[in-house]
Amino acid sequence: MSATGPGTAARRVPGWVGVGVVALGAAIMGFSAISARFAYLGGTNTVTVLAIRFVFMTAMLFAFARAFGLPLGLPRRLVPAALGLGVAFTLTAYGYIGAVAYIPVSFTVLLIYTAPLVVAFLAWLLGGERFTAVKVAAVLIAFVGVAVMMGVSLATLDWRGVALAVIGSLSFAVATVGGARVMREVAVPVIVGYMSAIAALVFVSVGAATDGFVPPTDTQGWAGTAGVAVSFLLGFAFYFYGVKTIGETRSAVIANLEPVVAVLGAFVLLGESFTAPQALGALLTLGGITLLVWEDARLKRRPALAD
Repeated sequence: MSATGPGTAARRVPGWVGVGVVALGAAIMGFSAISARFAYLGGTNTVTVLAIRFVFMTAMLFAFARAFGLPLGLPRRLVPAALGLGVAFTLTAYGYIGAVAYIPVSFTVLLIYTAPLVVAFLAWLLGGERFTAVKVAAVLIAFVGVAVMMGVSLATLDWRGVALAVIGSLSFAVATVGGARVMREVAVPVIVGYMSAIAALVFVSVGAATDGFVPPTDTQGWAGTAGVAVSFLLGFAFYFYGVKTIGETRSAVIANLEPVVAVLGAFVLLGESFTAPQALGALLTLGGITLLVWEDARLKRRPALAD
């Protein structure tokens, strides 16, 4: 199988399949925060969870690629890009987790989910996707929905947390847009496997250098850690498959389903509250996603009608 084979196959997949895969990945990712809560209650820490997550992702993605006969090698000219994507992947995880130490989780989530705005701008700037007024409105509606749902307060913000969350958001956008281009020539499990390997190397090295590995002390902790690893493996694999299939902007906006699922999951599994404003925010987020999908379908129909 050639390096271009996976990309060609993915482009023949119907758009609705790509939308569904990204939505499923976002839903799975929504349970990562809940799993992390159980992991921390079970005695482990952030460095340990991140190291286990990325080691597991790397092993499983390369095993999958090997089992299906996908070429594991990268063209030499794509090696720098793969390294850059791995760094972006690492900064995304570190920015997200690190920001929570300084600012509320709600504001961290809001800043991280500015990523679709950046993705849409970069995709347009690089000439990959059309950037219409309806797309702008859809992205903004989804963003406002996340803000309302998370009940963000601007009080007592620490600039370090804001900086880390912004780094995480920008890195996620770079990984999305850059990954879309690399995946035109490399299969999704392979490139995401390399990205995960770089992140694993970083977090394992940090843990070893600082003696920071703290294994879970009970079954709940191990179950939560496993939940984080599995949810990130499936969530990111599905997300980047969607990036390759339906494009950067649609995938990034559909990923806003993650906080919706996280809030609902916390309500069902952890007994946390689910208020009327959160329900309104969830509806706004879903409305923005629906509007974006509709606009993309309209743009695709227009050339056909013109013919």
